[in-house]
Amino acid sequence: MSSSNKFRVTSKCPNKSVCDGATYTWRLEKFQSANEVWEIVANLDAITSTPINSSNIIVKPSALSSNSQYRLQLNVKAPMLENEGSTVLDFETAGKPFGGHCKASVTEGIELETKITFECLEWQDKSTPLSYEIRRENSLIYYSVSTKSDPMALSAGLPEENYQVQIAIAVKNAVGEAVVQTVILKVSASDVYSIYEGLFVLIKEDIPV
Repeated sequence: MSSSNKFRVTSKCPNKSVCDGATYTWRLEKFQSANEVWEIVANLDAITSTPINSSNIIVKPSALSSNSQYRLQLNVKAPMLENEGSTVLDFETAGKPFGGHCKASVTEGIELETKITFECLEWQDKSTPLSYEIRRENSLIYYSVSTKSDPMALSAGLPEENYQVQIAIAVKNAVGEAVVQTVILKVSASDVYSIYEGLFVLIKEDIPV
């Protein structure tokens, strides 16, 4: 599961009459791989949108760490039962893709002329397939599950920024965890467009009806 999503667990009592008036207590533990022990998550009430004594529990989005193992325990005490019942759910949050890099086919180009492809190599993740989102200034310009994009022509960067263009490539796994790589190119203005620069003027004219 993705740690950025909301996580909900619902308890179900097979005999409703027995569970009437029952009290519920939730407990969350996180596995610490450094010393191989389970550690209690002390702030469970702060990371849930439901009371920790309710029959169901909802963990808020992004409240859990990614690439981690958790153990959720529910204890139930019903007036009609002598002993307290309990159940345990072990689950794991997904990590982000790792070990790869993304690159462009060229480092410099001419606006709307140079065909540029972007390629992401050697990314690894247990939650496949991976997808690739290419953005420029927060605008999505390409999406695919292929590691290599189709050729595309870009508009020029700003002259005051030396025509540099920043491309963000999000490598995302099947559960939505993503890592973002930045590729910087120089995309210069075309001489063809420069020739006509300043030759055209738009004139606003009010015409009576």
